[in-house]
Amino acid sequence: MNQEQETLRKLDRLLNQLDRKARRPRSRFPMAAIYLTLALILGYQLLVRFVPMVWSTLLPGGWAQAETLSGWPGLIYRLGWICHTRFEAVCIALGGISLAGFVLSFGPWPARLVVWLAAVGFVLVDAGIVFVAIMTCLNLAL
Repeated sequence: MNQEQETLRKLDRLLNQLDRKARRPRSRFPMAAIYLTLALILGYQLLVRFVPMVWSTLLPGGWAQAETLSGWPGLIYRLGWICHTRFEAVCIALGGISLAGFVLSFGPWPARLVVWLAAVGFVLVDAGIVFVAIMTCLNLAL
């Protein structure tokens, strides 16, 4: 009987600890929205600064050859050109996405999951931009 009472007390303590953790307010700082915003800013900088600098230096025909690219390199060239020529519209779009991420970060868990997935997705897109830019230089230089 003594063993059962001690086991019940341990179980009650454990349940009380779990209950306190569940009642604790979640963090007020939305890390997913911060990562999403940083990934968007990095992607913009990659398209506007990194890709033109790398391609103008390493492509055999220089930056003029980038205009003739097709496929993924052509898409990246055109996205960079759009980001460069339509600065205000791109800033508004990136700001809107970031603001939506911050607002959704304070919502229920499915909304926070969407923000995390968007942040991870944009980080992967940024990695893809770097990969395509470098592989284009390697493929055309050979």
